[in-house]
Amino acid sequence: MAAHDPSNAAYRLVGIKFFDTAKGPVPQLAFRSAGGKLVTLFMEPWPIKKDAPFREVAAQDGVVTLVWVDQKIGCAVSGNLPPSQLANVARSLFAGLIG
Repeated sequence: MAAHDPSNAAYRLVGIKFFDTAKGPVPQLAFRSAGGKLVTLFMEPWPIKKDAPFREVAAQDGVVTLVWVDQKIGCAVSGNLPPSQLANVARSLFAGLIG
């Protein structure tokens, strides 16, 4: 998969970390808004999974985590934002990555 820098006017890429998994190395990207909000995006290939909509899987101390599957890529986004706003940020960043 080719990736592009998904930074936009609202969020800038500030870090990338790779984790070793059974599927090989997978990235977690960190983005920061001009206001200082941090959002992380984790992606992993899921070739047998069908596309699945956003769903909230965790919320603790104001940090929300949403997961979804798009184009056979499993994704998780976390941040201190309301779920609907976090989903919009995730859509924008994901589209910038693969667009």
